[in-house]
Amino acid sequence: MNINIDAASAMSIAQIALSSTQSDFLKIVESMASGSSATINPSDLFVSTDINVDTTSRYAAIENAQQGVNLTQIADGALAEVNNSLSRIMELSTKAANDTYSDSQRSAMQAEINQLTEQISKSLASTNYNGKELLNVVSTQNPQEIDKIGFQVGTGSDSNSIVSYDPNIKLDDLNFDVSSAESAKESMAKVEGMMESVSTKRSEIAATQTSLVNSIEANMTAIINGQSSYSQITDTNYASSMVDLLSNQLTQQSLLAVMSQTVKSQSSIMNLISGISA
Repeated sequence: MNINIDAASAMSIAQIALSSTQSDFLKIVESMASGSSATINPSDLFVSTDINVDTTSRYAAIENAQQGVNLTQIADGALAEVNNSLSRIMELSTKAANDTYSDSQRSAMQAEINQLTEQISKSLASTNYNGKELLNVVSTQNPQEIDKIGFQVGTGSDSNSIVSYDPNIKLDDLNFDVSSAESAKESMAKVEGMMESVSTKRSEIAATQTSLVNSIEANMTAIINGQSSYSQITDTNYASSMVDLLSNQLTQQSLLAVMSQTVKSQSSIMNLISGISA
């Protein structure tokens, strides 16, 4: 059976769901308040409030770090494609370095190399995340470096709470000539150097990703420890209540986003409502 929902009906459903989640939000807050007001002394209340603030801040830091992981994965994926193209250019240059090939055969190899270099250029230029350039080639033609991208992965304001990604990569100009055996050998050396640069950059990205993942794990450990202390101070199970509260807030944000887009996708609303009802 097919179910058709027009935009007005979908918007109405979303509004009802939003009202329901907002009601649940108030119930959670009231539960948390009633569970602590009768038993927490002023000093404990101060400590528990501080833990709560730290927890929400760490969740934000975890989200920042996850965005960093996503960003670096995109950059690494583009470099993997560049490396594949360079590998093919190396193969063709190695062939062309042999004296047995005719001019027409060399021309065919050169044509493929030109296509590969064009593909590399496009891949490097088009790799971005939310409008931010992820791979800036620094060469004799383009000596200008761009700023690093910083991720706030901790709750402090010092450099220890920041993990940075450097989008700059040093590469020779993408100009390979295999019209003769001698020029092909020069291209081989050039490609080898560029592949080393790509490999080095990918190693840097891997190190950055490790730092980001470590920060996520550290924040999660701190949240678990903090909520354990929170629960011991209060009568209400704040660890569980905080998870419910954050989940409710995310649901509200999702519904508002759907409504603001004038219900672009009917199926997305139904999936969301189904998830709330489950």
